Parts: sequence; structure tokens; C-alpha cells
Amino acid sequence: SNPHAATTPPGGARDEKAAFLPLEQLRGLATNARSDIYSISASLYQLITNVLPADAETRSGALDRGLPDPLIAVSKIDSELASDISDVILKGMEIDQGKRFATAAEMQKELRRVFNQTPDTAAKTVAYKAGHTPDATMEPEVVTVVRSGAAGAEAIQTDGAE
Repeated sequence: SNPHAATTPPGGARDEKAAFLPLEQLRGLATNARSDIYSISASLYQLITNVLPADAETRSGALDRGLPDPLIAVSKIDSELASDISDVILKGMEIDQGKRFATAAEMQKELRRVFNQTPDTAAKTVAYKAGHTPDATMEPEVVTVVRSGAAGAEAIQTDGAE
């Protein structure tokens, strides 16, 4: 089983929602476009890893005490993901607003840059039907994504259990 698998923390849905909110919003302070970048990045984190990210309040508390950030890098959870892409997601989830991307366009530009620098390969990603939590008894659906560099074309092929 995945040691990082998403679970419902004590307190339920409210705590799950907190995983996607930036520190300034959790503390009732003014929000801006950078706050939205945090939420988008946290959503990407969970979408790619199937792990709820550590919430900003917990992360801030750890950092304030001189402890490491409890947010696990996406590339450490999914070793097939390029570390540059992981870094973009983590930058979007910086606790300090000033260290995040200023706009969605800036984040998109950086994602495109690192994606275009990723070697052209076929990669398999395990995907589970919506609403199911993966476990040892489930058969995943394997999705193969093939990129062709110069043409920029992508092909997606799905194989596996229905």
C-alpha cells in the first residue's frame, strides 16, 4: 500500500479543504492572485499524487520551529515525474506569498518551459476510476501518453480494466 495515500484527517471534510488553502486565507487575511496559485498548485499536487498535501498552517508551524517543511515533494511520491515539474508545483505552494508565482500566466509559462525540456518518452500513469481509493485488490487502468517533440503532438491510449 502507498504510505502517502490520501486519508481523511481527524475533523473530516473541513480539514481536507484546509489542504488546499494558503496560509493567508486560513488566517483570515487578505488574499490575491498568489493565493489562488497556492490552491491550484495544491490541487495539482493531490491530482498527481493522490495524496492530500500538508496544510499551510501545519507547514508554517513546522518551519517556525526550525523543522523541515512536512510537504513531501511530488517527485518523491511519484518518481516518474520530472523534478522540474515537481519544483513548479512546490513553488506555487510556498508558504510566503512573495515566493509564489505572481500570476497563473507566469506559472503556466514555467510549466510549459519545463514540460518542453522533458525528454520525449512514453510514460505510463496509473489511473483509478473517479471515486475509488486505490488498494491492493483494485486493477488500475494504465494510461500511456506519448509526446512527439517537434510536432508537439500527443497521443493518449488507455488499456486496462473497465
